[in-house]
Amino acid sequence: MFGRILRGILASGTGSLGSDLETGAAVARYQLPVQEIRQIVDAPPTPCLSLSPNRQEVLFLQRRSLPPLSQLAQPELKLAGIRIDPQYNTCSRMSYYTSITIHTLLQEGILGQERRISGPPEGSKINYVSWSPDDRHVAFTIREADKEEGPISFLSLWIADVRTGDAKPLIGPPQFGLNTIFES
Repeated sequence: MFGRILRGILASGTGSLGSDLETGAAVARYQLPVQEIRQIVDAPPTPCLSLSPNRQEVLFLQRRSLPPLSQLAQPELKLAGIRIDPQYNTCSRMSYYTSITIHTLLQEGILGQERRISGPPEGSKINYVSWSPDDRHVAFTIREADKEEGPISFLSLWIADVRTGDAKPLIGPPQFGLNTIFES
């Protein structure tokens, strides 16, 4: 069966064969798809939107198209259907936003000037974005980018001023670390 598959790959010209160094047996090697397919897969996804309670402002939540393989390869614990990342005390394989921008909604659905949320460290993973009832602030959690050395970064709670876009941490490491496993 395997021989027929290899012959089919060779006959179609879509695969390449190398040889296993120890046995000399022919093996199929990983190949990237053509450039057009890679561009489709790697294209940035449409941002998620979040309207303010008074419907005057809208958040654009940018995200990655696909998680990196290093994230998918991380160990995880499984408990009653929940996958837990034991290193960060969060759900494993949790998607995240990479940045937040704010637009005022003008007449006839036209977007006002973009204001970027500033303050979070570069490469931060943003989750649990929520508006304040008075539309003046946005709260969210951040997990900082993985560092080569030093302690891991647990989740911290941040708040941003909608008018200015300035964000600052409220609580978080090293004093506190948020637990998002059993969210309500």
